Amino acid sequence: MRKLLIAGAALTMLASPASAQQEHTRMRGHELVVAGKPIVIDGATLLFNRGQQIETRVGLAGVVVPPLQNYPYGPWAQLALKQAIDGRFVSCSRQGTDHNGQFKGHCQVEDNKTDPIPGLEDLSIWIVEQGLAVPEPGPRGDDKQAAAERAQAARRGVWSEFPSPAQAK
Repeated sequence: MRKLLIAGAALTMLASPASAQQEHTRMRGHELVVAGKPIVIDGATLLFNRGQQIETRVGLAGVVVPPLQNYPYGPWAQLALKQAIDGRFVSCSRQGTDHNGQFKGHCQVEDNKTDPIPGLEDLSIWIVEQGLAVPEPGPRGDDKQAAAERAQAARRGVWSEFPSPAQAK
């Protein structure tokens, strides 16, 4: 009986890290994808825990979010992202790294670990549309810029402090 319990415990220990590793990191074509149920660090950073003290931080690609110390917008951005994810499965495909070498990703909230949830197919665009982030400087005309224009016109989040484009004319 004792040998059976020890063998069962050994199998559990061997199976758990491997299955956690496979669940959280995979290749999609030639893209590295980190996936799982992350912890929200701030309005633009997710932390995926892969067990055995292996963690991966992923920043939302293409956006700038107020830091947590920037009250009220930093904490609001963090809370909004937590509520959007709400303990669900998130996958982030690598879009590059920032100046600190942090993984930057295109992240989406999924149901059943495969299908993106409508409206949460791109968390970068979603957080910008809430008025809690702005697109990184770059070419105009992309989806993040369009989301920022919608947030500004509706005076959401950080845009509530500034006149809308129509009022500025």
